[in-house]
Amino acid sequence: MSAKEELEKQLAAYVGIVQGPVEIAQDAVNEAMIRHWCEAMGDRNPAYLDPEAAARSVHGGIVAPPVMLQAWILGGLEMADDAAGPKNKQQEVHRLLSHSESGMAAAELDRAACAAFPGLLTPSSRLVKACLLSYGQEVEAESGVWVLRPEDRAARVQDVEATRQMLAQLGTHLGFQVTGAVPLEWRSGGQPAYTFAVIASAALGQTLLNPALDPARSILVLPGGRASLAQYKLKQDPRLKAAVERGWRLVKFRLIRRLADDTTLTRENLDERLSLDPLWETEAQILLF
Repeated sequence: MSAKEELEKQLAAYVGIVQGPVEIAQDAVNEAMIRHWCEAMGDRNPAYLDPEAAARSVHGGIVAPPVMLQAWILGGLEMADDAAGPKNKQQEVHRLLSHSESGMAAAELDRAACAAFPGLLTPSSRLVKACLLSYGQEVEAESGVWVLRPEDRAARVQDVEATRQMLAQLGTHLGFQVTGAVPLEWRSGGQPAYTFAVIASAALGQTLLNPALDPARSILVLPGGRASLAQYKLKQDPRLKAAVERGWRLVKFRLIRRLADDTTLTRENLDERLSLDPLWETEAQILLF
């Protein structure tokens, strides 16, 4: 029996097990939350977003994506603290998936994504590939079998917090007044100079489209591995592209680490250094240090 078959056999034992009660959502579905969901998922279906187009549809008005409805009515379940906890079945499934080295072929993942998001929700093969490149790695070169990258098998809370701490220390070192955390702001003479939003995913919309943040002085910091998915979203969503054109900068975690170790960094050369390691490189954007 192959490793993949063994994993499928183990997972099959959990099918049909009831895990916690179904709960009624505390809040009603509303258009604002539908829009937030669609922004996060990259879904541009006018039946969800455009009141005029939705009014002309068979629905007669704005409706929510089917997958969103399922998520909306189900209450969340906490992970068990240990394998002996009351939710140990959930913990066991999580451990099986997180530590499996068998992987899955790209074609299988594509079919699974299409099955999970049917109809108008079905993602394009380009989006599936962008997600693979942003979160996965091939078991062997050219094998076509993918697994989660080791650093993405758990939430990157520590990476995000470490990056925020480096930014706070760096801002203080350069003589800025550092305030806040989400986002983190550097102020000079009482006025905002730089705003840093640090995220672990490629959910760009909730940050780049935030009207409270000035694009001209705002910087989104995320893992370099998210480059493919972030670039795909910028090409697909003109609003995100426009936010970058208005001044938003996207930089990698590793650039912040390098700046923290750069003894020659000053306020005067900071903007230049921030542009040295772009999230995705072109022939004109080569790492200079």
